[in-house]
Amino acid sequence: MSAVIELKATLEAKHAGRLIRDLSAGDAAGVVEITLDLRPMSFYEPLPLCIILATVRRWREKEGKKVEIKYYSNTNGGSYAERMDFFKHLGIEIKSANQRHDSKDNFITIREIDHRTDEASLGREISSCLVKDMSGQQATDTMYLLEYLLGELIKNCMQHSRGIGFLHAQYYPLDGMFYIGIADDGVGVSGSYRLSESPRYKPGATEVYMLGEALTVESSSTTHRRDFLGKESPNYGVGLPMCRALTEDSAGLFAIYSGDAYVFDNFGKADVTPMAPKMLGAAYGGVAVGLGFVRSAVGQTTFYQILNEVRIKLGLQKRDFSAERTGGFLS
Repeated sequence: MSAVIELKATLEAKHAGRLIRDLSAGDAAGVVEITLDLRPMSFYEPLPLCIILATVRRWREKEGKKVEIKYYSNTNGGSYAERMDFFKHLGIEIKSANQRHDSKDNFITIREIDHRTDEASLGREISSCLVKDMSGQQATDTMYLLEYLLGELIKNCMQHSRGIGFLHAQYYPLDGMFYIGIADDGVGVSGSYRLSESPRYKPGATEVYMLGEALTVESSSTTHRRDFLGKESPNYGVGLPMCRALTEDSAGLFAIYSGDAYVFDNFGKADVTPMAPKMLGAAYGGVAVGLGFVRSAVGQTTFYQILNEVRIKLGLQKRDFSAERTGGFLS
């Protein structure tokens, strides 16, 4: 049985749920051959690009399905995707006659994440794009904070997903927004809690419930393994809650999809409060996270007020955070 999936011309972070529902046609019972039509591609943001890559990899590598990709590489959307190495990660080599433009600190090409990934180096590379217009102590402090947060997201993908992930980041000067997308083909939030034997895992609990757990301070699926992980893999269970708080403070965007559960917060709209996890209406095979920051807001003192509030919740208020920095991570 085969499935033909034609994706929309425009896929922004806010369309991730619709994208997952469209891709779910490839997960229907009996489907072994999939034609993914990317020819309408016009404008795709980082999160949708990463979701597509992680899904295609799952189909091919984990489920043994035959996947044919139809695409145009000479359109605006195709040219952009080619520059971001999107087609390369699909196993498509494109010999472009166009000059490969430098990033000018506006984007990070799509990177594959696995157990070999140096999360500190990659976190530092992304955060440097966010602080390129800053200077002095503001830039240094912001780098430390963002390296930690991004490092935890990357580490989540490496430690928790038990799969392969993809990460992409892009700055859009017209609206001043910096978007980060990361998606894996792993076991999902609930599976991570279960396989890590976390005391917070509840057999039979819905993915909606377990996603709510993951967004609770100090509720990482491996928080109970601190001594085992040691200093090289600190995971204090604040990565997702902190990222969410930072995007809220900067009037940004926070999105997470796992199984049939999701959260989407667009804090750029008036009177928006963090939403409780909801049912998606389709299942995503892994975890996908999207972050959007107003870059001009990054580095303001309110970010450190949020940091202190979370540290108090964790019982870490007596510890000197500035003295515990090791390449931007808590030690």
